[in-house]
Amino acid sequence: MTKPLTISALLVVFAICITPSMAMPNPDQARIYNKANALYAKGDYEAALELYNSLNIANPDLEYNRASAYLKTGDLGKATLHFQRALRLRPGDEDTIANLKYISSIKPDREPPPRPSVAEWIMTAVINPLPLYVMTWIWLGLYIACSLTGFALLVFFDKPWIGTLVKPMVAATALTIFWGATVGIRIYQFERRDRAVAVADKIYAHTGPSKETEKVFTFHSGTVVKLGRVNGSWVFITLSSGYSGWAPRSSLERI
Repeated sequence: MTKPLTISALLVVFAICITPSMAMPNPDQARIYNKANALYAKGDYEAALELYNSLNIANPDLEYNRASAYLKTGDLGKATLHFQRALRLRPGDEDTIANLKYISSIKPDREPPPRPSVAEWIMTAVINPLPLYVMTWIWLGLYIACSLTGFALLVFFDKPWIGTLVKPMVAATALTIFWGATVGIRIYQFERRDRAVAVADKIYAHTGPSKETEKVFTFHSGTVVKLGRVNGSWVFITLSSGYSGWAPRSSLERI
């Protein structure tokens, strides 16, 4: 009878681990951030970036402002990188998505946008506004409710009123499975680390992990790629168009 409770305890620990700290930045970080924002407002984007880049905080507002500053300086690669990071921290943000669409419209590469699956469309339309930790806590609550209902069925199976718990148990189980799958899709969609952004102005993709091999295509700053196997200082990449080849790792930054 203790197994469900043991699993629940482990899930609580997991949920706590992925829940971001709600504490405000320390006074020094807040001062630097506010000073950077003031410099940005004055149009001194390089100075603002120097301060933004000195902060090592997983914060969507910081990533958004840093991306905006890079966009103002014309660095489409870094702007795309940090807008993507902002979107990972705050999925569904309309301003971030609009900026990424704008960059896509002006950058040299004109790749067709990937066609989302039905599951991804549901995620974008319904689920994405929720932070991952909120989704995880919801799933944990459903799991605990399902476990307690099942525990009650086992303990009080001979009671006349126990039949009233069967339908709630089935509904809770189905909802828990559905929400768990949704969290899994969300993790795959936004939390995966197999995507990177081209930060060099012009990158040649080769047939092998060496400059001596044949060049197969060119891509430019701001292009998002999927990362594959690594060979020394080279990584196998795939564009959304399906083109693939080997590129220098130094020309890419992981989202």
